[in-house]
Amino acid sequence: MAYLKVWIHYIWTTKYKEPLIKPVLLQPLIQHMYRYAKNKSIYIESINGYTDHMHVLVRLNSTQTIAQTAQLLKGESARWLNNQAASNNQLFNGVLFEWQRSYYALSVGKAELKRIKRYIRNQELQHTLKELGIAYAYAEDIVKKKRIEPS
Repeated sequence: MAYLKVWIHYIWTTKYKEPLIKPVLLQPLIQHMYRYAKNKSIYIESINGYTDHMHVLVRLNSTQTIAQTAQLLKGESARWLNNQAASNNQLFNGVLFEWQRSYYALSVGKAELKRIKRYIRNQELQHTLKELGIAYAYAEDIVKKKRIEPS
């Protein structure tokens, strides 16, 4: 049996970066994603989001791919959000909830885990500070250091 520790930090946004994830939905969505991931043998180390995006830190196993894991998590979370909207037409103003097709998937080393978990956990604070022009976002820092070009 293979032994590996591969951590992937996923970031994906709502379609057109619309601020559709209302505070009342965020914690139930996170709890649902934890339960779903566990049923699919996806190990979520940390998860959080903001009004228009999600951050998910996953430890992959030897049979999982980056793309497959993203597809499962994004697909199920969109399905769950649309089911919530079916019982409350005001959630998304009568339109289907969708994520953008693209996503970031950044590999994470063991030395970075604590910092990334803290960043994910503190999303609301990070974005409040950013709006005030104070924060220096982890994702922007990593993208610059690794010279990753957004697709």
